[in-house]
Amino acid sequence: MKWIDRLNEAGQAWRHRWFKPLYKVLTALGVTPNQLTGLRFLAGPAFWLYFPVYPRKMTLVLLIAGALDFIDGGLARYQGVDSDRGKFWDILVDHLNYVFAILALISTQAFSAGLLSYHLLIAPVFFLLATIKESEGKKTDWLIHPYYSAVYYKPLAICSLLVYVTWGINTIHETALILNIAMTVQSLYYVAVLLNRWKGR
Repeated sequence: MKWIDRLNEAGQAWRHRWFKPLYKVLTALGVTPNQLTGLRFLAGPAFWLYFPVYPRKMTLVLLIAGALDFIDGGLARYQGVDSDRGKFWDILVDHLNYVFAILALISTQAFSAGLLSYHLLIAPVFFLLATIKESEGKKTDWLIHPYYSAVYYKPLAICSLLVYVTWGINTIHETALILNIAMTVQSLYYVAVLLNRWKGR
């Protein structure tokens, strides 16, 4: 996954270059990265509660939360307060919003509840195993060293949601199936790698 690490680093550099004026304004207004992260968390429960009634509006709310996620990490680095603790809460909120979104889709009864329920199970297992495999033994200023690579599966789910809400084309079943297979296979690979690593100790 080294190419994902390089992609993430390149993205951080790009955001710092283009969003620096915004970071300056937010800092002058006293806005902190933690405040943006907390604001993002409101999107998940709102989407869960109101998506069946206002699908387009709630999808927009989720996209705004995604935009804030695009900003808060860069703001933390700009303000010199980035830490593994902050990264952990950022990833946790991102995943909780993802869970709320899946729960909202299940509640509509318009999609495969079985596939989406399995996705609710395998996604956190996959993210946890990816974090352990890539971060075990690395120095951290908190309990763990968070690892971002696993979240790059999520844009596929978001694109599928946008296609459904915008054009009424339902590809969520196929998307969930692809993600479930990919995450299951990769989770089994991570388990094998970790067991082999721990056996050598």
